[in-house]
Amino acid sequence: MWSSQIFSASVRGSPVCKAISKCLYSFVRDSLVISKYETL
Repeated sequence: MWSSQIFSASVRGSPVCKAISKCLYSFVRDSLVISKYETL
């Protein structure tokens, strides 16, 4: 358990993971906005 936490912390600190998480965040945000407009 602790090893996976250390691993995820080190991966999360890498610039590649930051870029991926930023892309995922924007993708989820855009899809939420699109679904919100579709229900209107």
